[in-house]
Amino acid sequence: MSAAPKFTPGPWFVKYDDAGGYDCMTSGYHVGPKNGTNWLETVVTVDTGTKGETETSSANARLIAAAPDFYAVLDVIANAGTVGGVSAGERKGIARVAVIARAALAKVSA
Repeated sequence: MSAAPKFTPGPWFVKYDDAGGYDCMTSGYHVGPKNGTNWLETVVTVDTGTKGETETSSANARLIAAAPDFYAVLDVIANAGTVGGVSAGERKGIARVAVIARAALAKVSA
């Protein structure tokens, strides 16, 4: 297992909030953790500007919300031990995936 990540722990959720024309607020998809129905904090807001809710903005927010889950999977892959009964070709593929996973984890840890 890698060192504890410095980002806000997951799971993260997505909630659309329309600022209703207030200049001091941002309309968009808010991404962050929550406790039951209470939002603990917003990690990031995917600003929709004047376009309102869009399929692309929603998809971007959902991808960001999955980041802690992707991190956990990459951590497992990057630190996986050798598994017996795997062909040489499969080992090369697994090794390549582990290299990619370590590179992605390094981006998070930077």
